[in-house]
Amino acid sequence: MVTGRKIKNEGTLIDFLLRIECITVFAIYLFTILEQDTVVSVCIALNFLIITGMTAMSFFGRGETKIFFIWFFTIGLSLLSIFVTGYSIGFNYLKKWLMFASTVNMFFWVSNSDITEQMIKDLKKTAVLIALLFVLAYMMGKTGPSDSFQGMLTFNFNNPNLTAISILPICFYMVILASDYRTKLRSVLYLGLGIVLGWFVWKTTARACMLSMVAFFVLILFCQKYSRALTFVVVIFPFVFSILYMQLVDTEFMQWFEFLESEGKSLTSRERIWEYVFAIIEKNPIFGNYYIATGGSGLSNLHNIHLDTMASYGIIVFAFTVWIMVAVLNKIGEGVKRWGIVEISAFYAVILSGTFEAALFSGSQGVYFLVGGFLMMVKHHKKQRMELQMAETDLKNEVAE
Repeated sequence: MVTGRKIKNEGTLIDFLLRIECITVFAIYLFTILEQDTVVSVCIALNFLIITGMTAMSFFGRGETKIFFIWFFTIGLSLLSIFVTGYSIGFNYLKKWLMFASTVNMFFWVSNSDITEQMIKDLKKTAVLIALLFVLAYMMGKTGPSDSFQGMLTFNFNNPNLTAISILPICFYMVILASDYRTKLRSVLYLGLGIVLGWFVWKTTARACMLSMVAFFVLILFCQKYSRALTFVVVIFPFVFSILYMQLVDTEFMQWFEFLESEGKSLTSRERIWEYVFAIIEKNPIFGNYYIATGGSGLSNLHNIHLDTMASYGIIVFAFTVWIMVAVLNKIGEGVKRWGIVEISAFYAVILSGTFEAALFSGSQGVYFLVGGFLMMVKHHKKQRMELQMAETDLKNEVAE
C-alpha cells in the first residue's frame, strides 16, 4: 500500500466534485432527450475531467501500487493506440475514448476512496431525478422520432439499444431503493418507477437489456454471498460468448433460441459485425485499430464490451481492463452476503448486457458513473456494518469491565 500526504480538505472537495458529477450526469440525460448534442458533449468532457481529478486524488495516501500501475498502463496504452492508428484527432473522434477512460477511472476511484453518507444520498437523488425525467419525457411526447427504428422508443438517444442501456441501471436503482426504504409508501413509489422504466426498456426491444433484467432477478434469488469465481465468469462471459456464438451461429443449435427473434431482430444480426471485429483484432492485436473500428468517426459501438475494447485499443488493454474489473469487484465484494447482493447483482447484470452491447465502455455517456454507484453502495454498506460491529464490541467490553 502506498502511503503519502493526503490533500487538505480532500473529503469536502471530493464530496463537492461528486455532486458536480451527479449534476453533469443528469444533464447528459436531460440534454440528450432535448437533442442538445453540443451540451451533451461538453458534459461528457466535464465528466472525464472530474472523475480523472477524483481518481488522481484518491491515489494520495490510499492507492494500491499494483492497481495504480495497471490503471496507468490501461489509460496510457489505450490513448497511445489512438495516436498510433488515428488519422484525425478532435473532440468527436476522442469521445469514445473519453467514455472508456472515464469508466476505468470510475472503477479505480471507487476502489480507493472513502464513500460517505452524503455521496450515497446524492447518488440516489440523481437516480430518482433521472427516473422521473424519463417518465416526464414520455408524458410530454419526447420519446424520439416515430418514423425511425420502426417506432421503437429512443428518447432521442442515438438508437433504441443505447436508450435501453441508459435506462437499465436506473431501473435497478429503483429496485434497490424499494428494498432499502422501510416506509411502504416510498417503497411502492420506487417499485412503481422501476416497473415503468422496465416497460420503457421493453419498448426499445433491446434484447440484451431485457435478458439483463431477467439475470438481475435470478442473481438476487440465488446468490447468497459474494463469489470470486462467479465474478470472473460474469466479467469474461461477453468475450467467451462471442467466440461460441461465431462457432454455432450457422448450426441447428440456434433454432433453440428462435423465440428471441422478432421483426428486424435476427439471431444472426451480430455475425457480420463480429466477423469484421475479429478481423481487426487479428490484424492489429497489440494496439487494435481505433480508426477502423470506429469507421473514422470515434463513435461506433461494436456490440460487445470486450470485442469493442480489443478492436479499438488492443489485447493488452483488454487484459488490463478485465483485470481491473475483477480486482475491484473482489476488493469491494469480499465478505458481502445477502445485505449487498442486490447491488452486486445489478453490477453483474449490466456487464452481462455487454454481451451484445458495448455501451458501458464505448457509448456510456453517464452510465459508467451510475454503474460505479452500485459498488459505492456496497462499500458504504460494508463501512456501516464494520462500524456497527465495532460499536457492539466496545459495548461488550464495557459491560465485561
